[in-house]
Amino acid sequence: MDAFEIKKPFLRNLLEQAREGQIQLPEFQRGWVWPESNIRSLLSSVSQGFPVGTLMMLQAGGSTRFKQRPIEGVELLGSVPAAQLLLDGQQRITSLYQALILDRPVVTVDDRRRSIEGRFYVDMAAALDDEVDRDEAFRFVPADGKVRGSFGRVELDLSTMDEECRAGLFPMTQVFDADDWGHSFMKLNGYAPTAIESWQSFNKRFIKRFEQYLVPVIELSAGTPREAVCQVFEKVNTGGVTLTVFELLTATYAAEEFNLREHWDQCRMQWGDGKFRVLSEVSETDFLQAITLLATYRRREAADPTDSKGGPRIGCRRVEMLRLPLDDFKKCSQEIVNGLLAAAKFLHRRNIFDVKFVPYGAQLIPLAAICAALGQAWNTYEVQQKVTRWYWCGVFGELYSGTTETRFARDLPEVVDWALGRTSNEPRTVAEAQFAAGRLRTLRTRNSAAYKGVYALLISDGARDWCSGNQINAATYFDDAIDIHHIFPQAWCAKQGLDRALYDSIINKTPLSAYTNRHILGGSSPSAYLAKLTKIGAIDEPTLRSLVATHLVNPDSLLHDDFEGFVVQRERVLLELIATAIEHGIAPVEAPASMSPAELISAGESQTVEFKASAFLDLKTMQAEPERKHIIVKTVCALLNGDGGSLFIGVEDSGKPVGLDNDMAAIDVADLDRYELRLQELLRNHLSVTTAANVRMDFPVVDGKQVCQVIVAPAMRPIFVRRTKAVGGQGEVEFWVRRGNATTQLHGDDMERYKEEHWGKHGLPLAVSGRPQIEDEESDFEPLPDSPVFVMELLDLIAAAQVIDGRFTVRAGSQARSTWVGGNHSYRPLRKKLEEDGFLQPSSDGRHAVFTVDVQFRSPSAAAAIVAGRATNGRLDWKVRGSEVTFDDWQKGRGDSGFG
Repeated sequence: MDAFEIKKPFLRNLLEQAREGQIQLPEFQRGWVWPESNIRSLLSSVSQGFPVGTLMMLQAGGSTRFKQRPIEGVELLGSVPAAQLLLDGQQRITSLYQALILDRPVVTVDDRRRSIEGRFYVDMAAALDDEVDRDEAFRFVPADGKVRGSFGRVELDLSTMDEECRAGLFPMTQVFDADDWGHSFMKLNGYAPTAIESWQSFNKRFIKRFEQYLVPVIELSAGTPREAVCQVFEKVNTGGVTLTVFELLTATYAAEEFNLREHWDQCRMQWGDGKFRVLSEVSETDFLQAITLLATYRRREAADPTDSKGGPRIGCRRVEMLRLPLDDFKKCSQEIVNGLLAAAKFLHRRNIFDVKFVPYGAQLIPLAAICAALGQAWNTYEVQQKVTRWYWCGVFGELYSGTTETRFARDLPEVVDWALGRTSNEPRTVAEAQFAAGRLRTLRTRNSAAYKGVYALLISDGARDWCSGNQINAATYFDDAIDIHHIFPQAWCAKQGLDRALYDSIINKTPLSAYTNRHILGGSSPSAYLAKLTKIGAIDEPTLRSLVATHLVNPDSLLHDDFEGFVVQRERVLLELIATAIEHGIAPVEAPASMSPAELISAGESQTVEFKASAFLDLKTMQAEPERKHIIVKTVCALLNGDGGSLFIGVEDSGKPVGLDNDMAAIDVADLDRYELRLQELLRNHLSVTTAANVRMDFPVVDGKQVCQVIVAPAMRPIFVRRTKAVGGQGEVEFWVRRGNATTQLHGDDMERYKEEHWGKHGLPLAVSGRPQIEDEESDFEPLPDSPVFVMELLDLIAAAQVIDGRFTVRAGSQARSTWVGGNHSYRPLRKKLEEDGFLQPSSDGRHAVFTVDVQFRSPSAAAAIVAGRATNGRLDWKVRGSEVTFDDWQKGRGDSGFG
């Protein structure tokens, strides 16, 4: 059967089917919300024969089951199974049902969202007058049929049919059965010719429009998969609010008599007593993600270990959550509750007690699944040590901002196998973590995970309060109102003219009690508040020095008010503290050639320096424009993919500083902290991987103008731009590089060649735990759906491939040229590696080579080169099986640009 049909039933038939329960709503549809003015406009459109949009329905009775409910206002006797479920058009159909069919007043709201109740009428004379706006011909009359003016005086009475006829106001509830009302109208007017003519004209020009009105309906077949139904619903939903996975699964599970919301409420009560505050912001979607992650992991573990594909996919993306069977949910639900409780205790032992200091709420999802998957092994020392290292690598590598589902799916199996000693390979979150030396100077607020991570490490390192001497732990944290405070007070620093960006950074902050901060530190110099502590007899000097030292601060720098010396000393020891936690060295980030910002600007644009007058404001339209944001993102991407450098914002192409005032005003931010947050968010949302370790921002003053210097260190692997609608795109994936002082986009083989020359890396298979898999760093592309089969034919050999999980995959059994014939090309080492690892072996007759397993490549050209034994254009060589459609044609037809 076709996936969908297009029909055109009469409006009257649709409304009658709704009244009988043949058309109902899936439970995930939200309530009816249209105000009176919208209903009036809808009636006006139908009365003139104007289109009101297409409806979309799903045939009921298939494998995709949702709990259903009738259209609002419909009262059914008993349980009536629907024949169709209305996916798009609820507001329109409900409005028309209530205005035209409902035998009681319509309860809606006015334009001020105040509740009103009444019935719709149309002024017959106005409806027939072409000079009158049709919307104005409709009236909404109070439920009792009486319109009142000042002092409650009745100005219009429509409480009886005779009164309606006298007023010439036709009740819309009679539009499909108007004969009796028409006879009453003509009778009341003595069957005068003018009355008969008026009614006949009204009947022909107005009522017949409703009786003959056809509504286009797209009907999806009963076999449409659940996730497709949900996706279609969201794409056509005109309500403007995206449904959550939780709402969709609530409707799905309700069809199997399971109340998901009630179950969720019961689960969260297990950490809702205040003992586990770190879990207070765990949402129902987080809970579902963790359950889906664990359920797919269990499926993968139970799969046949000889499966060349490695078994079912582990994941917790939206589509995987929507596919989660109720049985799997039930099996894993309590395990994840226990995993969350174990995760909370894990955080407590690392001195994270309050939700506002949880570095990444998102990291709780894989952590809970890891705790559940490890079972009793979770309680062993070695396992805890490894998971702790993974946790801090995620925090200080700042790897859980932006889209994180792919990382979750890798974390769970990799951390579990590593923690249990099944493999010596470090999880990629551990291997990829970098912390730049200069990053401490840019950590200023709790918006940064690394900022909160430093705070927790200081407490774990034994920090004690300077006044009470109490160690900061679970017992004193809340009792003493511990929070993060300045060491050199803000007021004192400002008076000294110190750099605010530096004195507001984490280097100058530490955990202290509210009493110590308020009554002791105040706004005085460090030497003054330390003297105050000893003078009032709160503590002797040797003890005070030892307490200050517990915060990794040299007491002498405070006693001498030596801010510069303090910064150098504390920055060094904090970096050592972080390096110990992640067991990695610290990556240095320096401005190019150690030149000052003014010197860099004076030297002009180059391979490593770029100027932009604004990041958000289009200077032609004086509006914030998506294209401006794209320019910033692609420039940073190009610097990352090159030799690094500096992007100066607030500097014209000529090198003239113009400042940031207009740019900040365009996005309605009043200070540099918020401006920096907006820039960080822009980069985080539109670059393919987290770049916090490679990018930092300073705000130097040049020629009297404050500008933004985005300092970029070279990336260790290719970085891509995800061009969403927010930056003027449609989801394209772009690769940008620097060519001299220009930013250039590369495609196809040019891109592959640049990546190979710059990083010297290929998509090589890697044998892991005895199963052939593909080396798969953080995905550079959004996952693509499974594609058609592509075939490449050369001489007497044939190879087949598909796009699977976002990678171009040559299928096992495909043939390739027996030897490499392409000279000393960069693909030659890749071919040699495949042969050495046994993934490409000679055929039994020696005439060609054969792929022994599925092998994934970064591009169709790389795959084609291995098949052909020489470099070739794979975008044209691979063709959809049974046709002349090339991979390039297929991809352009889909609107994708995920491969080079």
